[in-house]
Amino acid sequence: MLKIIHLNLRKNFTFLFTYSFVHIIIIIMKNSSIYIKIIIFVLKILTIEIIDNILWFNFNISYVKLFYQTSNRQ
Repeated sequence: MLKIIHLNLRKNFTFLFTYSFVHIIIIIMKNSSIYIKIIIFVLKILTIEIIDNILWFNFNISYVKLFYQTSNRQ
């Protein structure tokens, strides 16, 4: 259950971040060359992947801690 909630939060956060990032990209791309557009597109994908991986890593650490605490109770 906790994992499902976290996955939904990750999707929502990634979507919101992408949505705001795309607006900034559109403004920049209106007056840019094709090379700058390609670079910005690649940076956008990398940034979203990095944030997604950081969130996933933090969730896994907290999940392991919670499991460890509950399993050590006697």
